[in-house]
Amino acid sequence: MDGYTLNAARTIREYESSIQRPKAERTINDSILSALLRGDELPEMDVKAIRQYGIQCSEYLDFGYDVDASLSGMLSPHAVLEPRPNTPYVFRRAGFDNLPFIYTQRHLRNAIAPKEADNHQHGLTIEQIKSLPEKLEEPVVVFDQPNYTVNGRSFEGKGVAAVLDMYDPDGVPVIAYFFPNGYGTKTNDNGCSNVIASLYGRDNFTSYLARAANEEKILYIDSEKYEQMEKELPRYGGTRFPPALAALSMDIIIPSSYICKMKAEINPKLSDREREHNSLNRTMHIKVADSRRRPRRRRPKKKPRQRKPKRRQPAAAAPRPPMLRASRAWRRSP
Repeated sequence: MDGYTLNAARTIREYESSIQRPKAERTINDSILSALLRGDELPEMDVKAIRQYGIQCSEYLDFGYDVDASLSGMLSPHAVLEPRPNTPYVFRRAGFDNLPFIYTQRHLRNAIAPKEADNHQHGLTIEQIKSLPEKLEEPVVVFDQPNYTVNGRSFEGKGVAAVLDMYDPDGVPVIAYFFPNGYGTKTNDNGCSNVIASLYGRDNFTSYLARAANEEKILYIDSEKYEQMEKELPRYGGTRFPPALAALSMDIIIPSSYICKMKAEINPKLSDREREHNSLNRTMHIKVADSRRRPRRRRPKKKPRQRKPKRRQPAAAAPRPPMLRASRAWRRSP
């Protein structure tokens, strides 16, 4: 067996250990690793799968290293984390541009702090955060955020959310909230990216998803993962998927109406095809950029005043000592 497959297997094993995946669910167990070390031949399909998954795990590990660096204070406080350098297929079909996903260090610390709803602390584990890049690859449910009411006034939901295959300490499925096509990159805040605004187990999970289903905002349901979570949820108490989800079509991706509306407001003259392929339309987090607004004029910078060099005054001459006149007697000849 070549060294490339062995290195890929070691990378997979390191990643699965970093997220504390149960041994029964691991891709590389002790028997497979021993066979690779001995040089035994594996089926061609297994070799291809190991190599492909090893490349993915290498990217997942990079995010895990950044999480450790952030929590240990080794990362710059102005830097952001990048769970994924690209956008998974499901989100691209829903209308996301193919951009990196970013996650701020402040949200990271809130996510792993002991759960306390008033302080936006969510009680997730570090291992769950490190598995975020892989969980985004296959979300369970994707939906536009439903409308909400505050003090009797109704507001339209903004952003897109996804139910992930993980649970918070109370057994509630974790939901990730996104602002698509926002600003921010791993190195600076001037690039474009899909912003992960929050990550936590939402209270009233069942009623929240029921509102999204009733408002026809469900974009995608993974049938296999949905059935798996339906079997697991009864172990955690009263949290269940609403019955309205079971009546919807599964494994079909619907474009996000929120993203379509957002891009239409930025440039209403674009056709549907141009909006779909135009990756220059961006929003800054929750605020929709208006291209018709006049840009702010920048004041020209004042040139620094040049000072004339001072002329150096010549140094005053030292006073000459008084000359003594010779006496008449001295001038006489002997």
